[in-house]
Amino acid sequence: MQCSSYNKYVIIVAGGSGKRMSASIEKQFLPLGESVVLIETLKMVSKSVPQAEIVLVLPCGREDYWKSLCDKYNCRIAHRLVCGGSERFFSVKAAIDSIRCTSGKALVAIHDGVRPFADKQIFDDCFEKAAECGAAVACCDCIDSVRYRNKSIDRSEVKLVQTPQCFELSLLQKAYAQTYNPTFTDDASVVESLGTEIALVEGKRENIKLTKKVVTYAHKKGVFVEAELGVLAGVEDSVSADKHIYTDPLMAKEFVKKTGCDSLAVAIGTSHGAYKFKGEA
Repeated sequence: MQCSSYNKYVIIVAGGSGKRMSASIEKQFLPLGESVVLIETLKMVSKSVPQAEIVLVLPCGREDYWKSLCDKYNCRIAHRLVCGGSERFFSVKAAIDSIRCTSGKALVAIHDGVRPFADKQIFDDCFEKAAECGAAVACCDCIDSVRYRNKSIDRSEVKLVQTPQCFELSLLQKAYAQTYNPTFTDDASVVESLGTEIALVEGKRENIKLTKKVVTYAHKKGVFVEAELGVLAGVEDSVSADKHIYTDPLMAKEFVKKTGCDSLAVAIGTSHGAYKFKGEA
């Protein structure tokens, strides 16, 4: 069956409390550029899959706050709200249970609310593969050395799983009718527990999940020093193309000071552009 023949839904999962970010508010509500993380994710999804119905899962009790953010940033993208659960499993299940598809088959893409840098290509590829195989997830090759229980393993055998993760609705409904198991780390693991094979779709490294503090120092000429979990991502001066690499935040601050940066900002530099991200450095 052709992908275009399916009804399409996108579940944006943003029901978490942001414990791993250690921020004062949930990570999905942190500022990003001239907006907030979750609004940027919603915009990206709407642009990537304009024909899809969007279901947004929020922490229970945060609906009014979300609506105030939409008003503040003039976000008018159509979506339905669902109250999240104590675990991701229950949040996704609530969203699935809210879907009422009365005509034809449906495909559902599930996407992390704190992955605002996915794009249309990733969504298109996941939907196409799910229409063919029933289940497809975006992933990337591992470029780092990998050890398991202090033994080196072949990194070519390792995939770094992302979202979106896309499935036939009927398959998702069956999978999420199961009893919750702590080994369910993502939607693919829930579906896979039924014995279903998961197809892999090439993702993009810039499709990062804002889970840990991402520290980037921005120079007014366009220099970015980006480090996530202490791992240097790299930096390039867009004016001179000179490379400046600082793995130590204190050195980065000193560089910013010497080059006359107006202010020190936490930011993320990707091919989408440069975004201020006001978490704590």
